Amino acid sequence: MDQERLIAEIIDNKIHYVVCEQDEKSEYKILNKKISENNGISRGKILDFEYAAKKINEDIKNLEKRSDKIFRNISIIINEPETSCTNVSGFKKLNGSKVEKRDLDYILNEAKSYFLKNQEKNSILHILNSNFILDKTKTNKIPLDLHGDHLSLHITFISLPTNNLKNIRALFKNSDLNIDRVISKPLACGIDLLSKNKGAKNFVLINFGKEVSSISLYEDSSLVFLKNFAFGTSSIYRDIIQLCSLKENEIRHIIRT
Repeated sequence: MDQERLIAEIIDNKIHYVVCEQDEKSEYKILNKKISENNGISRGKILDFEYAAKKINEDIKNLEKRSDKIFRNISIIINEPETSCTNVSGFKKLNGSKVEKRDLDYILNEAKSYFLKNQEKNSILHILNSNFILDKTKTNKIPLDLHGDHLSLHITFISLPTNNLKNIRALFKNSDLNIDRVISKPLACGIDLLSKNKGAKNFVLINFGKEVSSISLYEDSSLVFLKNFAFGTSSIYRDIIQLCSLKENEIRHIIRT
């Protein structure tokens, strides 16, 4: 059995904590969980560092007491409106040689350099590869050891403003926690959907949160487009209340029925 892992999802002004353990089948078993309201955070973004840090410190101590364990690392799931998606196509001339790993590394490094040059204020969260094309022929997987003249690759970068990321890391470091991974929620939702629907390839995934919503596009089971919006169900409820003179509990009852 793997060691217990601590995961936190920042949702609007709340943080959902999960302590889990992975078994031999790579399935996760939830051992502990906690939902905590944190008014130092709004729409997933830190507004009051001191308040947010104090509340997180209390939450972590509570989870450690309940789990009888001291945590040193944490994985964070985010859904900030400022999350960006950038697509880059890279290529390399092969001149008849076979495709090797170093060719893919070259294309990826060139694309990464291009991204960092044009998105200086952003930090990369995820690098996703798709659409491997060898001599104008699209392949479903990396065409290693095949000979060709021209290799191209479609690369999707998911990023976040560097200052936002620094604030998140500092927030949890205040509780002596090292962030080992920051994960975009729409991507996590897409991976979960693909794991449960093996035949899914081309689809659009729309997530409505209370304050933040997202739309993501998948082609051949790979994320190629992502957009977050700073509105959610709370905005929709407010608009309906104004237009229809209804109370929020009445709207929720209508939607449920």
